[in-house]
Amino acid sequence: MRKLFWSVAALSVVIIGTASLSALSRASSDAAWKELADKAGTACMKASGFDEPAIAWSNLDYQEDAALLVTGIWPQAHMNGARGAMLCLYDKAAGSTEINEFDFGLLR
Repeated sequence: MRKLFWSVAALSVVIIGTASLSALSRASSDAAWKELADKAGTACMKASGFDEPAIAWSNLDYQEDAALLVTGIWPQAHMNGARGAMLCLYDKAAGSTEINEFDFGLLR
């Protein structure tokens, strides 16, 4: 009987502890995801070189990189204020970016 009591007590502690940690990890995960989105967005908008850059789409779920689509206005005078888009890969570990022009014609 005594062993059963301690087994139930130990199991209860594990269940309560797991539930508590799960709630904490969700809270910290939301904060961590927001921090990652902010860092990746800022880095990719800067790397784009656009005037008035904005994040049009993002997917932070890849294991090593985050993928973001940055839109904005080409700064070069000969572009006459044309809008453009850049696909940006943000390396989560290094905090570096790799960016390339995105052609919306590919979606047709």
